[in-house]
Amino acid sequence: MSTHAKKEVSTPVISGVLTTKRPGRPVGSATPISILPSYKPAIVNETQAHGVHVVYAVLDMQKGEYKRYRIMLNKHAKYYPTRRKMMEFAQGVATQINVKLAGGWTPQGEEQSSRFYTPLADVTDIYLRDRKREVRHATYLSYNSTGNVLKEYLSIKLKGCRSIDFNKVHALEFMSYLLNDRKVSNKTYNNYLKQLRLLWEWMIVHCYCKENPFKSIKARKKEVKKRTVISQDRRTEIQQYLEQHDPAYLIFVQLVFFSLMRPMEIRRCRIHQLHLDEHYILIPADQAKCWKERPAPLSDELVGRIRKYLDTHPHKQDDYLFSSWFRPGATMTSHKAVWKRWEKVVKALNLKDGQTVYSLRDSGITDMLHNGMDELTVMQAAGHHDLSITSGYADHVDEELVERVREGQVSFG
Repeated sequence: MSTHAKKEVSTPVISGVLTTKRPGRPVGSATPISILPSYKPAIVNETQAHGVHVVYAVLDMQKGEYKRYRIMLNKHAKYYPTRRKMMEFAQGVATQINVKLAGGWTPQGEEQSSRFYTPLADVTDIYLRDRKREVRHATYLSYNSTGNVLKEYLSIKLKGCRSIDFNKVHALEFMSYLLNDRKVSNKTYNNYLKQLRLLWEWMIVHCYCKENPFKSIKARKKEVKKRTVISQDRRTEIQQYLEQHDPAYLIFVQLVFFSLMRPMEIRRCRIHQLHLDEHYILIPADQAKCWKERPAPLSDELVGRIRKYLDTHPHKQDDYLFSSWFRPGATMTSHKAVWKRWEKVVKALNLKDGQTVYSLRDSGITDMLHNGMDELTVMQAAGHHDLSITSGYADHVDEELVERVREGQVSFG
C-alpha cells in the first residue's frame, strides 16, 4: 500500500494525563489527554527521500500518543505536467483529509491508499486502457462509449471528483441523467448499469475505492423485444431491386437471411473463411457474438452469387469479403456503409418502419421454424447460446399470420 504509518515518540500516560517535557515547565508536569487535539492537520511535504507526500497524525486515546500517517503521492506525478499542478493535487488530498478529520473520521484500523484521491476521469482512462488489452475490439468500443459518457457527466456536474468522493447519491443522479436527459431505453440503461458495476469492481480490486455505489441500484424492467419479419413477397421485391442496383449488397442481405449471420459477423468475415464447395462459411469463436464457433450454411443460389462476385473482383485470401465500396479488401466495411445501403432499399420500396437488415435474420429463423425444422438445429445455425432465445421467435409481428391460418383451416361441419 502507499501508506506508511509511523509512531511519534511520546512519554507514557500516567493516570489519564500525558506527561511531557516542555521548555520552561518542570519535569513531570502533565497535559490532560481530554484537552489535546484529536488530530494534527494534514500538510503537504516534499523531501528527497519520500518526494511529495501528505502527512498527518491522529491521537490514540488508549495509548496516549499520536500515530503518524504518510500518504505517498509520487506515482501521481505522471498525470500532472507541471510541479504547480502536482502540488495543487497534493494540497487537494490534504484538504480532503482535513475535512474528514474535522468530521470525526479516523484512519485507525483502516488501510489508506493514495489512489483514493485520483481524479475519477483519470481512473476511467486507466480502466479503459486495461480493458483494451483483454477484450475484443467490439466489446472495448462499448466500454469506451460508457466511459466517455461518464467523463462528460463528470466534467459538467462533478468537476474534479476523485474516486473516493463518488458515492451512491452520485451514482443515482448519474443513472437519472441517463434516463431523463439522454433518454436511453431500459435496455441501454441496464447495459450502462452493468458496465459501471464492472468499472467500480475493478476500482475496488485496484485500490481506487472501497465500495461499489452501483451495486444496489436495481435494473429496470426489460422491454419486450419486438421482432419484425419481412414477408416473402417483400423479400422478392428486395431481391429484384438489388439484382439491378446493388448485387454485392444482395449477397450481404442473403447471408443475413439464408445463413443467419449477424451483420457484424458478415463485416468481420474474410475470404479464407469461405468453404463454397462444402456450402458453408466458418465463423470462428472470436468473431461470433456468443463466442462459439459455428458453420453458417450457404444455399446453392448464394454460393453461385458469391463465386460470381469473387470472379469479378481481384482479391487475396486474407481480404475481408466486404471492404470499401462493398468489394473485397484489406479493411472491414463500416457499420455506416451497411445501413446506408439499406436506407436506399427502404426508400425505394417503401418498407415499413422497423423492417431493418436484422429483420431478414428474424425472417430466416421464423421460416425455418414454420417449415418444421427442430428448434435445436435452428439454435445452432443461428448461434444462439440458449434454446429459449430461439423459442422466442414465435413471438413476433408476422404479416402472413392471418393468411397462413386461413389456408390451414378445415371445414367446421
